[in-house]
Amino acid sequence: VVLGLVAILYGVWNNLRFYILEIIDPATLFLIHNVKIVFTAIFLRMFTGKMFKSKQWISLLVLTLGVAVVMIHRDESDKKESSSTASSKSLVLFGCILALVRGIGTALTNVLCEYVFKRQKEGFWYVNAELYLFGMIVNFISLLSVKDDTSSNIFHDMFTILPILIVLLGGFSGICVSFIFKFIDNIALIAADVLAMVILVFISAAYFGLSINLSLIVGCFLIIASLGYYYTNNEAASSSSSSETVIEIPMTPPTKAAGQS
Repeated sequence: VVLGLVAILYGVWNNLRFYILEIIDPATLFLIHNVKIVFTAIFLRMFTGKMFKSKQWISLLVLTLGVAVVMIHRDESDKKESSSTASSKSLVLFGCILALVRGIGTALTNVLCEYVFKRQKEGFWYVNAELYLFGMIVNFISLLSVKDDTSSNIFHDMFTILPILIVLLGGFSGICVSFIFKFIDNIALIAADVLAMVILVFISAAYFGLSINLSLIVGCFLIIASLGYYYTNNEAASSSSSSETVIEIPMTPPTKAAGQS
C-alpha cells in the first residue's frame, strides 16, 4: 500500500512540474521547490524520529539560502525573455503556490520512500522492482489522460535515441536514489543534488556563456560551507559521548530469537 502511494505521489509531482513550467520559468520553479530541504528535515523528524541538533538546522537553512542565491543568478537576456513572455500576475502567483506545494510534497514522498526501503523485509532489488511496477501503472494512466493531437505520435517518438537515453539515465538515477534511501538518508540525497547543481552551473558558464559574478560565488560558498558544517558536526557528535538520544529507523524488524534465548 505504501509503495503504491509513493508511486502515485511521484507521478503527481513529476506531471505537475510540466504544468508549472507552462506558468513560471524554470529558475523560479527550482528556487521555490528547494523549500524541500527544510521540509525534508521536518518530515524526517515527524515520521522517523530522527533528531537534528540546532547547528544542523542552521546548516540546512544556510544551505537553502545558498541555493536561492545561486538560482537568483541569471543572465540579463534570460530576465528580458522571461519578462516578455510572462503570464498575468494572478497566474504566476498560482504557479508559485503550486511550486511550493510540489516542493513540500516531494519532501514528504522522499521521506516515505526512505521509510519503505529501510523497513521492508524484502531485498533491495525486489523493492525497487515493485516500486517501479507501480510507477509504470501510474505513468500509463497519465498517458491515457493525454487529449491533444500529438498523443497519436507518442509511441512512434518514444523509440528515438533521445527518449531512450532519458529513460536509461532516469532509471540509473532512480536506482542510485533508492540506494541512498536504503543505506544512507534523505539529507545525503539533498547534498548530492545541491553539489550537482553547483557543478552544472559552472559547466553552463563554460559552455553556454553564463556570467560568473559575486552572487554566484557567494551562493556556492554558502552551499559548500553549510554542507561541510553539517557533516563535520555529525562526525564530531558520533565520536564524542553525547547525552542526546538519536532515534533511527531499524534496518530490519526485531526477531523473537533474542527473547527465546
